[in-house]
Formats: sequence, structure tokens, C-alpha cells
Amino acid sequence: MEGWDDNYFDGQHELMLNVDEQETLELAQENFDTVVVVINSSNIMELGELEDDEDVDAVLWTGAPGETGFNALGEILTGEVSPSGRTVDLWARDFTQDPTFANFGQWQYTNIDEDNASTLRQPSHAAMQNNAYFVELEEGIYHGYRYYETAAEEGFIDYDDAVVYPFGHGLSYTDFEWELTSSAEPETDGTFEAEVEVTNTGDAAGRDVVQLYYTAPTHPVRSRRPTWCSATSPRPACWSPGSRRRSPSSFPWRTWPPTTTKTQRRGCSTRAPTS
Repeated sequence: MEGWDDNYFDGQHELMLNVDEQETLELAQENFDTVVVVINSSNIMELGELEDDEDVDAVLWTGAPGETGFNALGEILTGEVSPSGRTVDLWARDFTQDPTFANFGQWQYTNIDEDNASTLRQPSHAAMQNNAYFVELEEGIYHGYRYYETAAEEGFIDYDDAVVYPFGHGLSYTDFEWELTSSAEPETDGTFEAEVEVTNTGDAAGRDVVQLYYTAPTHPVRSRRPTWCSATSPRPACWSPGSRRRSPSSFPWRTWPPTTTKTQRRGCSTRAPTS
């Protein structure tokens, strides 16, 4: 950001609050009793300072709302609608400590020519010119929540210090209780099935999102696996206070290499959003 942000400070990056945003927040806190910070960004951001700020009453992420999305924002802020969204990525406290950060930057190709770029002659492929940039994905599968969950399990990081909002996090104006009512695990290949009963125990109507995660065993030959992975698409449901509903979930399971006998039990559990 150095060179195009007039208020640039040493160490600043694009996905943290800049000076203008910090001053706007301070102005709001000086003049209003309630301060809600709306994050209008398609990317995750470094928001540890907002979460730690006792004068910030709420943080609401809108993503990219388009032309009409902010109509819903007004209904949420007035309490007409209870929020039910869940994060689809992990929000870290310090991006500079993330394994991917070392590969962020202005990394530019310098050797593109007609011999190694078959699309160079097509003007629509502007990215194949000599000013094209790239990002090295050295971390493999260990990025986002898969890195943080695994690193915390192995004692490499302190999860509470490193993570602001975990994968699948979201708040509501009401409360829910979960109960795993049934589950079925295949002997080898097949489908894992689970049913969760969700009860609205609060005073407002709202939606909860049932999320299913699994922990796969480490393969003796292939590379290691993350501590846990998201297994199914979230299943939202809407109901009034005191009501309950059952939400079935399933995901396919395949052992590798294929086997006809079960040699190791595969664990699976439901995980409620952190409040």
C-alpha cells in the first residue's frame, strides 16, 4: 500500500483497517452510544482490534451486497430479521503470521514469450503478457481453517490467540440447542449419515445452520490430512421460539486404497458455531 495510501504506515497491508477507517471509527465512538461496524468487503479482513474494542458493540460482514443487499442489512440492524449467516473462511488475528503471507506480493513473470505461452497471440488473454503476476501456493492443503485447526491440535499455535472468528462462526438474536439424534457410518465405502435436532430456545424467530465436520485418519503412505474438514453444505432452517426441527446431513466416504474390511474407525462429529 506504500505509495498510493497517503496515510500509509510501516507494516500496513490491504486487509487491515487503514488510518482513515480507524479515524472514522473513533469519530463514531465519540458521538454515538452504540457502534456497529459493517464490513463491506468480499475478502476476509484482519479484525482483531475490532473484536477487542469494548466500544464496538457489533461487527457485521455484508460481503458484496450488490444493488439491493443493504435492504436486508437495515432489517437486521433494526431487529426485524435475525442474522443467520456463517463465515465460509477463518478470520485470523494477524495475517502476517499466516503461512500464505510470505507469498503475497508483486511477483511478476519475466520469461513469457511465444515458446512458452500458447495464448500470447490472443488479445483477450491479457494475463499472458510479460506484466502478468502469480502467487506461489506452497502451503498445499494447509491454508485457511485447515491450517489453523491442524496447527492448534499439534501445539504449533494458540488457537484462541491466532483466530478471531472460526470457520462456520455466526451470531443470532436467539439461541439454539443441538442434539445428535442418529448417525450411520459405512463399514468401508459408502455414505455417512447424521440427523441433528435443533431447538430454538430463545425469544425470537431465527435460523440456525447445521454444520457437519469429519476427522479423517492419517494415511500411512500419503501426506498428512487436516485435523478436520467441512463435510456437507450448511442446511439452514427457520422456525419460531420454542419449536424444534430435525436436519438430516450426509456425505460420501471412500477409503483409499480400496479395501473390503474396516481397518480403522473414522470419526465424525457435529460442531456448533462459536458464539
